[in-house]
Amino acid sequence: MSSWEGKPIAELIDQWGPPTRVTPDGRGGMVYIWEQYKRVGNGCIASRMFWVDSTGIIYKWAWKGL
Repeated sequence: MSSWEGKPIAELIDQWGPPTRVTPDGRGGMVYIWEQYKRVGNGCIASRMFWVDSTGIIYKWAWKGL
């Protein structure tokens, strides 16, 4: 996922489809979040998050879950 840093969010959306949700990053940009429910035991949500600056460029990423 680090290969997305420095690239436009539009390219990621073109490949992955629309995010599950988008929220402000507190710095004038946005955080784009893709969530997927995984059936493991009682269930788990895997989240892939990308921080995007005001010009639409990805500057940080993180993931949680499986």
